[in-house]
Amino acid sequence: MRSEGISELLSILLLAGIIIGIGIMVWGICSGYATVERMKADQELNKNLLVLRSMISADYVMYPGGVAILRNVGKEPVVIIRLIAIKNGERVWDSGIGYWGELDVGNTGTFGFSCPGCGNDDTITLQVHYMPRDLFDPANPILIDPTTKTILFRVASFTSEKVESPSGAWCVTPSGNWSWIDFVDPFEAGAPAGTLTKWLKLRLPKDSLEEREHFNAITIRIRTSSESRQRSATVTVMSENETDQWVDANFQNLKYPITIEITAETPGWTIVQREWYLDAIYRHSWWGSRISSYVDLVKLFWDTFNYRVYQVFAKVYHDQDGVYKVTARLICKTDSGSTVVGEGSLTREVDVPWGGAAYEDYVINVEPHPSMFSFNRVEVYVEKIS
Repeated sequence: MRSEGISELLSILLLAGIIIGIGIMVWGICSGYATVERMKADQELNKNLLVLRSMISADYVMYPGGVAILRNVGKEPVVIIRLIAIKNGERVWDSGIGYWGELDVGNTGTFGFSCPGCGNDDTITLQVHYMPRDLFDPANPILIDPTTKTILFRVASFTSEKVESPSGAWCVTPSGNWSWIDFVDPFEAGAPAGTLTKWLKLRLPKDSLEEREHFNAITIRIRTSSESRQRSATVTVMSENETDQWVDANFQNLKYPITIEITAETPGWTIVQREWYLDAIYRHSWWGSRISSYVDLVKLFWDTFNYRVYQVFAKVYHDQDGVYKVTARLICKTDSGSTVVGEGSLTREVDVPWGGAAYEDYVINVEPHPSMFSFNRVEVYVEKIS
């Protein structure tokens, strides 16, 4: 009887041990599964946060031209994975899924797109698919992780702008064709400082001709109001061309400051930026006056997509140390008066070698950003502050 009682106790203990072991094993399995699921949930959350922190905007989308300037306004670097052009609600072009470029935080990038059959009167929308760079896998052709429940990419749509020059944008509306000037550089003789030769370098970067078989030559008249000198010259209008042209402007022996007036003599043509004023500072003493500073050349920095001027570049001659302020003004001048449509200035300290001179570069930000159509006079002044 006693052995039977011991046997029953051992059986009970053994069964209890088995049950406890199974419970521990099940708990371990469940705990491990829960840990894996918790890790997967954390990963999903991290991916969701990356996607939510990603955002782009468009500075502008232009058509004709098929160019988009996209900006990363989010908190994560992104990769552009697909571009789609939509005309009047219908998809007409698809880049396909792939790597089309990336944008770091705060940076912009230029992206091209096509729009087959699109015209100036069509409403064109560019759809941009993008994703966080940390989630981008170039080895995965479809760019989707099959183990995740997160949508890894985002979609943004931007409507294109039309490049136009309506009458409301013009300072003075031309009656026919037009050409811009964005660069003037009178050529100096060397001594005395600020004395000019007959040569003027200029650039006519864009015009109204939509189709051309060759560059078109037009005749312009160049005059200076200070000495009433004038000279006709032949130049070439060159849309999207970076070529500078030298012309005989009859400026020999003139001195700064100077106002240069450039008008078209060829019938049916108008020069938009037709007046340029380049300032100078004279130093006076008992033996006479001589130029101490002058604006040597001026160039407009304008955007090739929206045709707005963002900066004016000026090279300025100085023969004295000091703090100088250079101011640029873009002016719409009409018969009824003048209006400043863009203005900016830059102040800097200049060190001039003893007994010598220095040419300093000034890149002046212009506010607001006027259209190249909206002004016909450019003025650049130099002032010695101290």
